[in-house]
Amino acid sequence: DSSVLLAGVKNAAFPPGPQVVVGMARDDYIAAETNKPAALKISGVAGKPTTAVLRDAVPPFVSGPGQRRFAKTSGGTAGVVVHPQIKEAGLRMATMEISGSNTRTIAVMLAFMDVIADYTTPPHTTLSYHLNSYLSPQINFLVYQRPMCIGMANAIRWLKTEILHTSHDLKDDEAKSQLINKIDGYIKERITAAGDIIAVSGAQKIQEDDVILTYGASSAVQNLLLTARNKGRRFRVIVVDSRPANEGTRLIRKLIEAGFSDSEVSYAPITALSFVMRDASKVFLGAEAFFANGTMLSRAGTAMVALSAHTCHVPVIVTCETYKFNERIQLDAVVSNELGVPDALMYKTGVPDAEPVGPQSDLSLSEMEYSAYARDKYSARPRWNNRNALQSEAVADVIAPGKKSKSASMSAQSQSQSQEAMAAANLSRLCPLSDWRSNPRLRLLNLTQDITPPEFVSVIITEVGMIPTTSIPVVLREYKNQI
Repeated sequence: DSSVLLAGVKNAAFPPGPQVVVGMARDDYIAAETNKPAALKISGVAGKPTTAVLRDAVPPFVSGPGQRRFAKTSGGTAGVVVHPQIKEAGLRMATMEISGSNTRTIAVMLAFMDVIADYTTPPHTTLSYHLNSYLSPQINFLVYQRPMCIGMANAIRWLKTEILHTSHDLKDDEAKSQLINKIDGYIKERITAAGDIIAVSGAQKIQEDDVILTYGASSAVQNLLLTARNKGRRFRVIVVDSRPANEGTRLIRKLIEAGFSDSEVSYAPITALSFVMRDASKVFLGAEAFFANGTMLSRAGTAMVALSAHTCHVPVIVTCETYKFNERIQLDAVVSNELGVPDALMYKTGVPDAEPVGPQSDLSLSEMEYSAYARDKYSARPRWNNRNALQSEAVADVIAPGKKSKSASMSAQSQSQSQEAMAAANLSRLCPLSDWRSNPRLRLLNLTQDITPPEFVSVIITEVGMIPTTSIPVVLREYKNQI
């Protein structure tokens, strides 16, 4: 059953942009399709070469959307039974249906609870000795779908330690029940409850009439803003966003649903950062991890926001649970980074979610783009007629095909096909990267993370209190002593 990994996954599960080829032999699949290795050698520091594995997804369409190619099982993992819950979690992460570090960690830990519940210890061995080796292929499957985030790796490392410390005198049912309860306690204590404590502590930093600037869509920052709102404080929020993910649109929706008025929520691209930063009184950011030297790992663009705030003397407050702290030291985002799908950097014809979209009757994601002609200087809800005015005829030609009803005549269908050809030509003219794969000297690089230096971070809000970046080694040492 591991030869087909995408059965039952619908188009809606994929993010805007090209769909990702996922599978246990992804690199082999890429090499077979492109006649080139999936690994690229680049020169490192002081002449030492480093290897960046480019998980460059080949366009998965055979003859249009809905028909995907499936990666086959590699020889090293052939015959290994992957638990269905692990498959579901891995595919949801690979398709970016779940993308945040907290949601990814919770999904994986819940999947491991089901794996342990269904696990049976083989004869002539013990659970504490065999279970870790049984979990290794499950973890490898997750890594093949998407590289693990720091928080997920720390949680899995903690789980393996708990398995090793399981008493040999316990029966299998008792040992499994004990491990499941510990996993449930880890989720509640280190993630769920920690997030609630961070939201309450961070809400105290928001004063009346503050202008809060944030970047992307951090779940911790979202809970913090909603908690402050529920306490009756009136403040403005500026959401800065960037392509290709445009995660900030999700936060905009949540804030509007929570009762923020149009004048209290603003939306701006990262290119307008220096303009909107002048109005900000505080900057709240989410973090994917903190390293022992105080550097912060987060979504690409966070370092630019922190640098701009530091230049404008605006305090940068970061929300981060302590389970995301790591003893490793990282100085830049080149040696280690997660590479996104290169096609996400461009528009593609034939993929509905990747095409430019015109104004609709409701507030859609594509319509919440920054417009200089909006009702205020950077409103989250631009006027629809202004969006129509900003739309060029060439882009209108791109989005025109495919809107005729199924009952159209054959002549109308042929006309639609000619329009599609015209749209493809217009797309090639508007986006020179549309056929980038045909150029052997060109590769697109889509880095998803960056590193923020510790001097740009004013304070870190954690479940153990508000700490500076220099206190991260102390927190790591305390948790290590508890283990």
